[in-house]
Formats: sequence, structure tokens, C-alpha cells
Amino acid sequence: MRERLHLPVLSVVGCGLLLSYPCWRYGMSANGDAVFHSMWYTNFARQFFAGELYPRWLVDMNAGLGSPVFFFYAPLPYYATLIFSPLLPDDPYGLSQLGASSALALTASGLAAYLWLRSFNGAWAAALGAIFYISAPYHLRIDLYTRNAFAESWAFVWMPLTLYFVARARHNSRVALCGISVSYAALAMTHLPGVVVFSAVPPAYSLWRAGEGARRGAALTTLGGMLLGVGLAAVYLLPAMTMQGAISVADFTASAYHERWLRFQPFAVGDLDSQLFWASALMIALAVFSFAAGRRNASERDGRELSFWLAVALACVLMMLPPSRPVWQVFKTLQSIQFPWRFGTVLCLAASALVAAGLASARRPRGVLSSICAAAACASLLAFFSFAAYTVRDARPDSAAYVPHEVFLKRVAERRDATEYRPSTAASIQEEAFGQLLARVCKSGARTERACVVGGAGAVRITDWRPREVALDVESAGGVSLNVSQFYYPGWVAAVDERPYALTPSEPDGLLHLNLPAGTHYVRLRLSQGWQEITGKLTSVVALLLLLVCLFVPLRLEKEARD
Repeated sequence: MRERLHLPVLSVVGCGLLLSYPCWRYGMSANGDAVFHSMWYTNFARQFFAGELYPRWLVDMNAGLGSPVFFFYAPLPYYATLIFSPLLPDDPYGLSQLGASSALALTASGLAAYLWLRSFNGAWAAALGAIFYISAPYHLRIDLYTRNAFAESWAFVWMPLTLYFVARARHNSRVALCGISVSYAALAMTHLPGVVVFSAVPPAYSLWRAGEGARRGAALTTLGGMLLGVGLAAVYLLPAMTMQGAISVADFTASAYHERWLRFQPFAVGDLDSQLFWASALMIALAVFSFAAGRRNASERDGRELSFWLAVALACVLMMLPPSRPVWQVFKTLQSIQFPWRFGTVLCLAASALVAAGLASARRPRGVLSSICAAAACASLLAFFSFAAYTVRDARPDSAAYVPHEVFLKRVAERRDATEYRPSTAASIQEEAFGQLLARVCKSGARTERACVVGGAGAVRITDWRPREVALDVESAGGVSLNVSQFYYPGWVAAVDERPYALTPSEPDGLLHLNLPAGTHYVRLRLSQGWQEITGKLTSVVALLLLLVCLFVPLRLEKEARD
């Protein structure tokens, strides 16, 4: 009997491993954003294993000029990938480790979905919904194998886990509060656009799902858990949200949302817009079929579940279409997610809930319409799973659709970061001007030097070069101007002969620049922790202490009361 109870879970794990086979067998493919994840992860891992517990400034990015990418990009997926570093050591580009991490994310998202769906369904209905969740075209085809949206793939783990604890809020508020805070913090430290599109769902779900007398308590538990989760993630969130003026990410996101609406596209496997349209159309069709198939047979509780998730699915589709433009213009925060089709993440959640609850209620359909909808839903599921198998086949290196690594290797060798993460002080922020910048920086033949004299006469010797810290010995008979081959960024400070000294960005390249008087000098440059980093760390520590108090103090009081 116990083994039978485990079969649904094993089926979810088996499907996750099967659908992610190309990832853990061949590594992350070289298409989509793989080049950035490869560079970010290998630099992140190198600095982490050198002793920097939270690498924010990647010293070797942008052809050695540095990058503030992890001041803004969520770090948790890369921390999760570090566990594969000792298991897959011969991996210079990190693709094997990233592929294994992507496979783990897909399988873990299925288990998280099963845990949540099991709270209002039978075991096999929950397993079917979870398998749909990991095989949905947006999740599997687009995010995992087309875009290589590594962070968003990991976000699929934390959303259903958050909803599982929201569902428990009416039964055990203490555990629910702690579970919501940890899973929501994990989402925040994984994918900020996912936070934006998902955050309205848990409070609404708690209000809708709880009974008449429990709504207030469930809603307060959910909101309190989310607020505590924000506190736990403040070590990342506070710098990321308050320092965006130092890079061009604001310019990158401000105009993108209204250019990427879902519009009808003829089906074409290699075209992203076509895949996005048809993936969304198929998911909303399956959601409607599942709702119609299960609604007549559903109990009151199941009926409420079906109605809520149908409303969420329809709202997600609306937010991906041009008629929602006024909402995007009023709520400016939405524009930070860049693309309206990111609501496909929540659409996957809603569709999986409808598949599980709808088909579970439709085991004995009543009436012709219910039978037709049940048959249509089953046929759609078969089409989804067939498309998932087709996707896995295309992701193998021996398929015609597989992207070769030659272009990938060339881009990795250049070490160019995404333009939106380059400091705004660099005039050469655009990609087409980056090569011109490299031609102007300190050169010794074809090699870029770490520091050089750009005015006057003198000698420079590097005595220390680490992330966020540089030390130089400088000699000059008549004064000298120096450029150091790191981008200027808020927080860089200089000390000359142990005294604070003026440090400015060079013109027009935005590198670290000093003007020194005649003599011999010891120069120390340091990217100091600003109030954002310090306050973020303190806030996370306080939130963690509150979490521990919420988790363990009631247990201690209960034990003392029993004694």
C-alpha cells in the first residue's frame, strides 16, 4: 500500500528526469541566453570558491573591465548550481553544471506542483497536473530549451511551493507563515519578474480558498509571510531595487513591454513569437476544457478552486494582449518585467490546477457537453505530451535543430556582458561601441593591461588585483594621470598613501581614473559596501531571527505547557 502511494510521486520524478534528459546528459544547449549564464556562473563560482560568499562585482566580465551584474541579477539559481561543481569538475564553460541545475529545477518544480495540487486533489490527479506543469510548452519548450531562461526555470519551483503553504494557512498558521516567507524569499532571490507577475496570486488565493470564518487569518498569514520573505531577501533586493540608476536597465525595460504583445502567428517551430502565441493559446484552451469538463461534477470546494484558477488564467491571457495596455501604463512596476508574455509562468500554474481539479472531477462526466469537454481536455493533454517528447528530441546534439557551440565559444571568449548591466557612466554602453572601447583601453600589444598612464610620464605596478579591491604602486617625476581597467561604479573609492583621494570616471569610457602628483605613491582602490548592501544584510538577519522566533518559540511554549 505504501509503495502504491509513492507511485504518483515517482511518476512525476520520472517525467521530470525524462523531459530534462538533454540537460543532464549533454549540458545546457548553446542557444538563447546560455552565453550569459555560462559567463555569469563561471565567474560567480570562481569568486565564490576563492572566498567571496556573495560575489556581486564580477571582476573579469566585459573583457576584464568588470560588471555589477549580481548587484541586480538574482543569485539563488547560481548558488544551487554550485552543488554540481565538485560532481562535474571538467566543465570550463559551466554548461554541464548549468544543465544539471536546469534538470534539477524542472524535476523539483514538478514535485512542488504535486505537493500543492495534492492539497485539493487525489494523488493521481495531482500527479497529472504536476506532469502537465513541467511539460507545458512555455515551461519546457520556451523557457528551458529555446530561451535558456535559467532563472525563470528555477522560479517555477518556488511559485507552487508558496501556494502549498498558502493552502495550509487555515490549518497551521505558524508553519504556513514560515513556509510562505522562505519560498517567497527564494522566488525573490531567483527571478524578480516572476515576483511581479505572481505576487497578487497568493493573497487572492488565501481569501478565495479559506472559509468564511478563516479568511482574515489566512490573508494575514499570507501577507505576513510574504512581507517576512521580502525581509529575508533584502540582502539582494535592497541593492537591486535602489541602485538601478547606476546601470542602463531602466532604459532597457521602459519600452520593451508594448512591443512584445501576443499576436496571432502562423505556427513555426523556430520562431519565438509563434511559439509563445501557440503555447499560450493551447494552455488557455486546455484550461477552459478542463474547467468545463469538471465544473458540473465538482464539489463546492472543487468548484471554487476551478473558478479561481479559470479567472487567473483568463487574467494572464488578458495581460499578454494589447487591450491591457492601460493597466501597464497605470502600474509602472509591471513594465519592469520587460515582456507581457512572462505572465505565461502564472498561466502554467493556473492551467495545471485546472487540469488536476477539472479532470479529477470529470471521471464520470454528466451530460454530452461535459463528456465532449473531457474528451477535448484529454486529447489536448496527449498533444501537450507529444509536443514535449518532440521538444526533448530536438534538444539532443544529433538533431537538426541543435545549436552548435562555435558562435557560443566566440562570444564567451569576448566576455561581453549584457548591455543593460554595464555601468551607466560608460559612454560605450551600446554593443556596437564596445569593440571601440576595447581598442582604446590600456594596451600592451594585443593584450589589455590592468592599469596604464594616460597623461604625463610615470610607471605603474599592480600589487593586488581582486574583486572589489585593487592596489598599485605609482612612480612619477612630474605628476601622472592613470586609468585602471575596471568600470567606474558607485561605491568605488580611492586612497593614496592611506588618505582618501578623488576618483572619477574616465571620459568617454567610464573607467576608474586618477590624477596623481609627482612622487612615489601607494594607491588602493576599493568597491566599498554602500548603505544599500549594509542595510540589506542587516534586514535579512533581523528577518531570519523573526522567522526562527515564529518557528520555535511556540513549540517551546507548547512543550512547557505540557510539562
